[in-house]
Amino acid sequence: MSRASTLMLRCGAVAGALIYGSLAIGTGLDRLTFAHPSLAGRVPALFAVNALEVSGETQLDTAPDTATTLAQRLVSRAPVEPFSTALLGAARYASGDSPAADRAFRVAGQLGWRVPLTQAYWRQAALALGDFRVAAQRLDALLRQNPDVLHNPAALAPFESSPAAQAAWTDRLATRPPWLDWYTGKTDPVPTAALARRVPSLMLLSDRGVVLGCDAIAPAVQQLAVAGMASEAEALRRKHCPRGEKPARW
Repeated sequence: MSRASTLMLRCGAVAGALIYGSLAIGTGLDRLTFAHPSLAGRVPALFAVNALEVSGETQLDTAPDTATTLAQRLVSRAPVEPFSTALLGAARYASGDSPAADRAFRVAGQLGWRVPLTQAYWRQAALALGDFRVAAQRLDALLRQNPDVLHNPAALAPFESSPAAQAAWTDRLATRPPWLDWYTGKTDPVPTAALARRVPSLMLLSDRGVVLGCDAIAPAVQQLAVAGMASEAEALRRKHCPRGEKPARW
């Protein structure tokens, strides 16, 4: 093999290595944007997928038109990913285009139900129709992914406003979902006002035959008592600690 041919092969190998390295860096940087959202703007357009998702979601509240543009790019890059059309639906909804948002979320629902934006949209749609059973199911799904949603009073308010909604909500509590300890304040402290609004649902839960037990209900009972809500605290204790034994924390 001539020296020229050898040189060409070496140059080709170097070029290939550089191209491969660039691809690896670009895709790696894109993957990092979930953990480090500030990197999203640095990802080259050729490699941006996760970066479009992160940037689009960040823009939903402040710049919905920008979010729509980013979502459209994401759909073109990853059309079968459930989050792509969910982000597009959320952006169109934020822009005030409800019909287009509904169309996008219908596609998103067909692609998968694990995307919080999709669950949140159909929860609101069910509430608007007065379908509290489906709305409660959607909120349950959201909480299974992220119990911190309980910190948002607006998420629970519809289920505390009417007997029908509360009954549907209690149906979800009766399944003993993994976020139940967050709801009662056992795992994560709950503001007293929010806890007081949850007492009727917890009372109804006991009436359904689901008794949480002394240890599980102790934090809520103690917090209500300290807040001067002795009657509510005692009623809740009797419902979920009916035999009267006191756990170690009481």
